[in-house]
Amino acid sequence: MFDPDIHDPEWQKQRAARWELLSKYHKKDFTRKQMAVLKGWFMGEPYEYGNYEKYGDDFACSWTWPMVLHPIQTKSFWKKLLLEDLKKWQGPLYSLESGLAHLAGLHAADRSEVGWDFETSLDAAAYVMGDRFVTGPYEFEGVACRYPFSIGGMIKSWNWGAFEWLGGETKNDESVIAHYFEHWTQAMALAHPAYFSLLASRRLWQTQLFLQGFMQRVQDYEPLIEEHSKEYHLSEKGIENRLRFRRQIKDYFESPNCPEKIQKLYEFSIDPNYKRPSKFKKMPEELDITDAEIKNGS
Repeated sequence: MFDPDIHDPEWQKQRAARWELLSKYHKKDFTRKQMAVLKGWFMGEPYEYGNYEKYGDDFACSWTWPMVLHPIQTKSFWKKLLLEDLKKWQGPLYSLESGLAHLAGLHAADRSEVGWDFETSLDAAAYVMGDRFVTGPYEFEGVACRYPFSIGGMIKSWNWGAFEWLGGETKNDESVIAHYFEHWTQAMALAHPAYFSLLASRRLWQTQLFLQGFMQRVQDYEPLIEEHSKEYHLSEKGIENRLRFRRQIKDYFESPNCPEKIQKLYEFSIDPNYKRPSKFKKMPEELDITDAEIKNGS
């Protein structure tokens, strides 16, 4: 975690120099004016929610960039942001669960490009996630709410982060994703069978295809990491950590403890003769599944 004196001239000098290094990751995605706004938040300028004149349409009500760029990253900062600031800014649209999910950062996988070190990313995730995946009552700092990830949300967020990190698209040597492997396996075990059925479901088709793509990436990882290590300039430590993580996932899919519904889809997906369809084709026995079952399992 970080708690610097943002008014210290020496710190300001070092912080500005660091922004010059980090800004190269963002220049292609933002205008010069937007980059100036991002730099202000990186240097500690307070966020004025709803100020369209100052920030424009893209940033006026987007609190996530000010959150991750802020130089102070502590539990007290996160607590005030999530329980006080967001509530004031969003009014009737306030969602503590959404804020918690953003702070956990499973979908992001790598916040080094906004100045975070790995320990801070891990601290933020631990502050939100707890030591197990929760489907029942949950509290954050004494406030009763839903767990930040539904069953479906946990699977999709974790799979996305793991897919990107394994492939080297996010370049950090370590990943928060790897520390929440058990949360993912718990959510997978609780998921509705339609996630893994070969009959598929129109509502779940894209999710299932991505899960199958993830299974294939795990199976065919050795030549992939060799190619991507050169393309993305991964370090030896980063490659070693990814190989260890890949073995952990593969062992899970092939373990007798892995639910049969998951193993069947895994075996089907890694068959050399299998080709993922380019578009959905309605099955004659398409599964009947509700949105609530997709979100919360069955």
